[in-house]
Amino acid sequence: MRMDLTCGFLPGFTPGGRSRGAWVCSVASSKDWGPLWDTSTISDRRARVKQELRDKIQIARKEQRVVKNAPATNVNLREDLEQDIVSTIKKLESMAPYPKPLIQNPSLIDGIWRTLYSDAREISFLAKLPGGFRCGQVLQVVDLENAKFFNIAVIHHRTWLLKGFVRVSAIFTPAPSRSMLKKRGVFQLDGNLILIQFKLRSYHLSRLAILPNIFKKQPIRAVNANDNNRVPSLLLTYIDEDIRVGRSTDGKIFLLEKIEKIPWTTSLPKGIFAKTDGF
Repeated sequence: MRMDLTCGFLPGFTPGGRSRGAWVCSVASSKDWGPLWDTSTISDRRARVKQELRDKIQIARKEQRVVKNAPATNVNLREDLEQDIVSTIKKLESMAPYPKPLIQNPSLIDGIWRTLYSDAREISFLAKLPGGFRCGQVLQVVDLENAKFFNIAVIHHRTWLLKGFVRVSAIFTPAPSRSMLKKRGVFQLDGNLILIQFKLRSYHLSRLAILPNIFKKQPIRAVNANDNNRVPSLLLTYIDEDIRVGRSTDGKIFLLEKIEKIPWTTSLPKGIFAKTDGF
């Protein structure tokens, strides 16, 4: 990174009229981090970067014409905008208040999260569904006490006559110390790597034209979500009270925002998160 040093003499006078001054210098980088005497706090700078990131995500959503609250992805996204989003995420990661969140503040992980952006295959796949189907919001509900979570992706047809969702359950555990040192430039510290074991993937139909639907809580199909016996992992590279950034082992990004409650709709009936899924 290129650093630019600028110095100058700042004149001044004593009460008696004698000349007095001081040499002052500032350092700025190619990332335009500003002068050394920037009085804003790190929390102020984080807030600015998060707002900048949200603004860019909103632009991406408009350009991709996604459903309200659906995640933006890298599918058919302008290359310059994608690079801009990724660079802003990296800037936010560099300001992480809890580099080891599983040790420093694990309670932040608990709760309901909604995906804002991802370039991971499992999310970008949802952005290019065939047959007129479109992806809605993608949620993750984390139960820290029981070390499990549920992923929900809402799907509907462009005619709105057919709606449903896919639900994936999983359990997780902190990775053993030093289990992975570096992947794609993202370092693992003790306390920021999670190992995941997916359990069950179920498919639910919540609307079929105007007919009453009995499949809202009972899936029309359920399959093993871990048929290859893989144990994927997730690096928590940033987390605070309302934003979370995670990276898969191949460096793919998951950017999520915390929301206060489940947005119950006709697509997501109440109680759908209460099932044990064979844990």
